[in-house]
Amino acid sequence: MQPAKVPCRARRWLRLSLWLSALLVALLCALPFGLRLGAEYWLNDQPDMSAQLGDVDLNLFSGSLQLEDVEIYHLQQRVFAAKKMKVAINWWPLLRRRLYVEQLIVDDGVLYLTQQQDTPLIIAGFSLADGSTQEPALLLETSAAEQTSEWRFHSGHISAQNFHVCYQTPAINMDVVINQLAVAPVVSWRSELASSFSADLVVNGGALKLEGALSPFAADTVVDTSIGLTGFKLDTLTKMFDLSGVSETSGTIDCALQLTVSNANGAARSMNFAISGEVQATDLRAGIPQAFLYRLNSHWAGDVTLVLAPIPELTFDGDLVLADVDLDLLASGLKIEQPHLAWHGKGAVVGDRLTLSADLSLTQSSITDLAKQRQLFSLKQLDLSALSIDGLAQINIDSIVAQGVQALQRGAEADSSHSVAIERTSLSSVTLAEMAQLHVTALHLAGLKVDLKRTINGALDLQEWFPPAADDDASEQQVESLKEPHIETGATFAVRVDEIKIEQNSQVRLVDSTMNPPVPVTLNDLVVQIDDLDSNSPQHPSSVAFSSALGRYSSLTVNGHVKPFLRPLGLDLAGTLREFNVATISPYSEKSIGYRLQQGQMNLDFTLPIENGLMAFESDINFNQLRLEALSVADEMNAAQSIGLPVNLALSLLRDRKGDINFHLPVHGDIGVPNIHIGSIVRSAITQTLHNTVMLPLAPLGIVAKAGNMLGIGNALNFERLVFEAGTAVVSKSSQDYLANIATLLSERPQLSISVCGLFSEADQELFMLTESDVELVAKMGRELAGQRAVVVKEQLLREGGIETAQVLLCRPAAAVVTGAPGVDLVLQ
Repeated sequence: MQPAKVPCRARRWLRLSLWLSALLVALLCALPFGLRLGAEYWLNDQPDMSAQLGDVDLNLFSGSLQLEDVEIYHLQQRVFAAKKMKVAINWWPLLRRRLYVEQLIVDDGVLYLTQQQDTPLIIAGFSLADGSTQEPALLLETSAAEQTSEWRFHSGHISAQNFHVCYQTPAINMDVVINQLAVAPVVSWRSELASSFSADLVVNGGALKLEGALSPFAADTVVDTSIGLTGFKLDTLTKMFDLSGVSETSGTIDCALQLTVSNANGAARSMNFAISGEVQATDLRAGIPQAFLYRLNSHWAGDVTLVLAPIPELTFDGDLVLADVDLDLLASGLKIEQPHLAWHGKGAVVGDRLTLSADLSLTQSSITDLAKQRQLFSLKQLDLSALSIDGLAQINIDSIVAQGVQALQRGAEADSSHSVAIERTSLSSVTLAEMAQLHVTALHLAGLKVDLKRTINGALDLQEWFPPAADDDASEQQVESLKEPHIETGATFAVRVDEIKIEQNSQVRLVDSTMNPPVPVTLNDLVVQIDDLDSNSPQHPSSVAFSSALGRYSSLTVNGHVKPFLRPLGLDLAGTLREFNVATISPYSEKSIGYRLQQGQMNLDFTLPIENGLMAFESDINFNQLRLEALSVADEMNAAQSIGLPVNLALSLLRDRKGDINFHLPVHGDIGVPNIHIGSIVRSAITQTLHNTVMLPLAPLGIVAKAGNMLGIGNALNFERLVFEAGTAVVSKSSQDYLANIATLLSERPQLSISVCGLFSEADQELFMLTESDVELVAKMGRELAGQRAVVVKEQLLREGGIETAQVLLCRPAAAVVTGAPGVDLVLQ
């Protein structure tokens, strides 16, 4: 009986197994459908959420899950969608604590990531907030035992295509379209294995292509990839820039880069970023409160390495080009325009220390004053060679060459002239040490053109570009400090220039509009050389050599030395001026003394020492064929009173036999006196010198240096009377020497003439015993004796030699009887 029960039990187990198998198959078949319904139910049960899943395919044996036509809505806005999603996991490695994801595919979908200020990130409508402040488990430190048994993973093949990711925050709107994404497997237990990846993206309208390899578990290399970005619009990041204080941001970024990220020197806490390639920015525009950039195009090509370590390091080597720069510096009121700037060099920043070597060139630069709408500065070309920077300790430049420099534009029109223009400027061997000592081996300026205008109010037109000078009260407070030479102490900026040279058709032109008509003074063919300037040695003299053509025919030379860094200024100069046409400065004499300079040439030799604030200008002046003309009778009288006799007569007294006027002019003054007027000092010195020089030839004639005693009638000067013996035509012995002195004066100055007027005196009348009733006889004898006496004087003067007949003019004898000694009156004219 027992053997018969065995088959029955077997059949029952078989039937149970079959039912269980059928049930398992039914469950497996119904599981995808149940998962879809469960997922939809759970999603639709979330607040403000709705979802639908088109199809769910689950294969537990192969470890694959595939979702199709997935759509999730949050607040009636689609926040996630995918035409196809597939995940394939290999179960067996889980037994060895290895997560093996064989495949991850996402196609044809969209994902929204949003985050408001101070709130968690929301992914497809789901917030990441969990209320926990504990660090994520992956970031917690683990023991050595735990590390040996940690989970490892194999990422498998990851791919996505036609997938749209939107990331929105108050500051950023990122719109990323994944046209194609492929990542080869990443295996954590095979650190030497490099995982390749490629991506074809569109980021905010700009095409981004990535291709490279990942080795996240390797000891050194982490990422090695090429990056290609085309047409990225910065205005898509407007909100982010606005929040950071940058307004109206726009422009386009393009780049082609090779990026390598690795552990620096194997240190776990140091990362090394190596970037090579080029970056181009087009039509950049942005503004901050202090400045506004209207336009900038830039291009960088080269290598950059950044090491993030306790002491960060940045190195770079390449070329940078800036073009079409249009920048307003609102804080300083300036506009900078730079059509082209090219920089080539390399450098490094380690901590706060910068080292750099580079070459720089730029063209057509300009700086414009926004208020005046005129150029403050412009240049055609600047080349800077071998710039070398070693922190703040040393900055060296082999040469700086600037061409077409212009400064201080006069008008707003593009073709308006500039006050200063330089055809070429060069600096050689420039060294800046410790940001406090500047050394220049040579500074050369070629083709310097300085065009100055003195306005009607007496100021130079370029003064409008500079702040006003200190007020008079402040100047007076500094007078005492200027009395004695002193040297500035403390931390000052030191300047040393071995040689300064100005040459090659350089010119300085000044038009003085205070005169009517305006007076132009031009220094042509200007050559200046200054050697050994050193602010650290203010007592050391610097040699100066200056030469120039003054106008068309005149020349000016100056030599000597200066102490420009001494306070007050010290100098010792000597110079010459040759063949200067004085008629060109006639307006000055017309304004100061009321005389027009009709003709004449001036030669000048001078010395100008200034020491301890005291000026001692000494000059020897020669005038050739000088002719003046009074503008009015009043001007003539005023000038005559100031020097003691008529001006033209004074000039005749000054002239030698060649017609030249020679005199010595000293001008002394204290340059430390506030509001010193050099013009008044010079005029006073000239007047005094003329007075003293004129008196020199008249001194032997007994002329008293008082204006009232020297002035005659009209343009004449009366000498002392020549005394004759009563009743005769014989000069008295007392007047013989006086007559000889007059002869000397006339022979040495042939331009002078003298009127000889014979007299008949009361003494003569008494000698001839004539009475007042003998009118006709007195008149007859008076005329005869006066005429004889005049002829005697003329003959005696002519016998002295060197006197022309025309210099001695005989007056018509007078019939009247005069008082005083008998004799002859002489009038110089």
